[in-house]
Amino acid sequence: MEDRKLMVIDDDPDTAIILKTVFEYVGFEVIIVEEKAKCVAELENGFRGVIIVDINIPYFNGWYMLDEISRHGYMAGNRLIILSSDKNPDKRMDEFSEYIDDFIIKPFDIEYLLDSVKKSLKNLKNNMDEVIA
Repeated sequence: MEDRKLMVIDDDPDTAIILKTVFEYVGFEVIIVEEKAKCVAELENGFRGVIIVDINIPYFNGWYMLDEISRHGYMAGNRLIILSSDKNPDKRMDEFSEYIDDFIIKPFDIEYLLDSVKKSLKNLKNNMDEVIA
């Protein structure tokens, strides 16, 4: 069976619960993260999958979280979907472009997000197949 792991980095508990409920319903293992230490701990424990990151987190910036993931060497084996309340992508997206599959503006359409996560899983599988080949 295909790994269907999803990490959600978002400070809004309503968004986190909705995403957890919807994605678990369709067969994903979902981890909700609100702080850097938990995110790094999950990655240290072997999490590999799709990470949905809200960039506009008030008490820490989502880009800072991505910097930490990268600094610890945990980008490989993961794909990113960026959520933002800003309509224009941040210039920092270029730094992580090889890992980012989508930039989605809040409020978002859940069906679109579900499709985006499925595409990210395919990208992740293709990347892993290339590494193995």
